[in-house]
Amino acid sequence: MLPHLYLDEEVSLGFGYNLPEPFRFNLDELQSFYHKTEEGKWEKAHFPGTVKLSGRLSLSLPAKREMDYDLANLAVIDEVRQALFLAGGQSWEVFEDIGFGNFKLEAGFEGEFVGRTLGGLFPLHFTIGFAYPFLGIEPENRRGRIYFGVRLPLL
Repeated sequence: MLPHLYLDEEVSLGFGYNLPEPFRFNLDELQSFYHKTEEGKWEKAHFPGTVKLSGRLSLSLPAKREMDYDLANLAVIDEVRQALFLAGGQSWEVFEDIGFGNFKLEAGFEGEFVGRTLGGLFPLHFTIGFAYPFLGIEPENRRGRIYFGVRLPLL
C-alpha cells in the first residue's frame, strides 16, 4: 500500500471426518470470545466442529526494524510490528450444516516483538493485543479482551 504499510490476509478452511474430541477444530484464532460459567468465572469459548472456516485481515506497520536489541543475553529483538485487524470464523459439526447465521467476528489491534533466542537458533514471537467481539456472541458476553502470546518453534 504505502512504504512499510502492509495489508495481510489469511483464510483457512479445514475439513475432518469422524474426528475424536482432541483433534476437532475449535477456532482458537479468535481471542475475544469468552462466556461466563455457572460459578461466575469467565472462560474462553470453544466452538468445536469437524468443518472450519476462519480468516484474518490486518493492516500492519513495522514500528521499529533492524533493532538488534539484546535482552540479557537470552534473546535478541529484531523488529517491533503493530497491526489493526479483523478476524472471523465459524465451525460446523458436519459439512451439510454450513451456513453463516452465527458467524463470529472480532476487531482489534496488537503489537508483536520479533526476534531470536539461543544464539539465533530459534525464532521468537511475543504478541500483546486487544480484541473486541462484534458478531456471534450474546450482548452480555461482549467485552474486549487483552491477550498475550508467545510462539517458539515446535510449541
